[in-house]
Amino acid sequence: MSTTTTTPQRNLTLLIAAAVVVVVVVGLVLTFGVQRPPELPSLTDQPEPAPVAAVAWSTWDGRDGRCLTIARPDGAVEELGCRRDDRELVGFVDEGLVELTWSAGGEHLELIDPDTGEVLERRELTGGEHPLEHPRGTSVASDVIIDHDDGRLQVTIDGTTVWDVEAGDAYDLDAVSVAPDGSMAVAVDTAERLLLLPIDDTAPPRVWVEDVDRWNQPIWQGTPLPAWEEAAT
Repeated sequence: MSTTTTTPQRNLTLLIAAAVVVVVVVGLVLTFGVQRPPELPSLTDQPEPAPVAAVAWSTWDGRDGRCLTIARPDGAVEELGCRRDDRELVGFVDEGLVELTWSAGGEHLELIDPDTGEVLERRELTGGEHPLEHPRGTSVASDVIIDHDDGRLQVTIDGTTVWDVEAGDAYDLDAVSVAPDGSMAVAVDTAERLLLLPIDDTAPPRVWVEDVDRWNQPIWQGTPLPAWEEAAT
């Protein structure tokens, strides 16, 4: 007759594994109820139609400060750098990214090179439209409606239904931004995925980037920013 002895190390391993399972299950329940987020193809798997421009957003990292990230039309995603001073991404004009910075010396706008992350130009706010008053992320006055009805999520942009999918009420989209030419939109969902949604319904939504902070506004390249044009050089 043989006996099996359970060692303290084995007990500890089993307890840790059980705790991990509980945390994952609780997280899914709190975030999505009993349902998972809708499954979507990635931009890598279905590259066409390709994004019409790059998209950028900023994320606060407690260690490194505020970090800029850019997703390019070819699917590449790159972090351009982080800075610990007070700043906010407010625009993505043709020439580059525009950040609002503020200190005891006042508010300024800085133009950031979208390839290197270097500061190309600095302008002083002298009045006129404040950059935070402009609807960041889109130059198109679009009517975006997100409806939950009877277990479905429906996204309508300018009267066109661009996505109609089965989804629980806990699933939602945030920070919807329409491209300057009005042909596409991006949104960050509750699963923290940056989604690409063609407005002309030529393709289903696709996942452009994973692990995106849902509380930050993505901004399309080529979006006009009146405050940048009005600022003093």
